[in-house]
Amino acid sequence: MSEECALGCGKPVNPHDISTWKEVRGWVGGPRKDSMRLREDTGRYAHDHCVAQMQKGQAPDQQQLFESPTLWEHTPNEEAFKESEIKAVEEFLDE
Repeated sequence: MSEECALGCGKPVNPHDISTWKEVRGWVGGPRKDSMRLREDTGRYAHDHCVAQMQKGQAPDQQQLFESPTLWEHTPNEEAFKESEIKAVEEFLDE
């Protein structure tokens, strides 16, 4: 069973995965506001990576500037890569 990530990355998330985060709603009290009562599950789930991105203030669907994309976002086309290398070498030899 998988659902779409609640934080908007567009990827499916497995609610039973140990790294998956679950959204809850409730009331907190005490001096540090860390004791929750009347907790309710909202039924929404998110990836660990998406929660970490949101915590840093970055949208989960926004790519990092200096990180390579993850495997599911980018699979290089080896044929196109070889063709571009051949064209570059041919242009260099023609000069």
